[in-house]
Amino acid sequence: MRMMQALARFLFLLALFDGAPRTASAQCALCRSAVESSEEGRAMAVKLNRAILLLLGAPLGVAASVGAAMLRSRRRLG
Repeated sequence: MRMMQALARFLFLLALFDGAPRTASAQCALCRSAVESSEEGRAMAVKLNRAILLLLGAPLGVAASVGAAMLRSRRRLG
């Protein structure tokens, strides 16, 4: 039974990530047009994308830590 649950979770995650876009851009369309409207803005666009993705890392790290703690405690219980 546990194997089936693990397989179901794996397939769910696979389907979830398969639907994700192949190339992701961190900027919305409005932000992109505002940044790329000037020559200086175009040079900053790459740095802005990296900064947005860096800021995204903290919440993802917290979520991964909580998920790992839940998984660990669940394995200990039975």
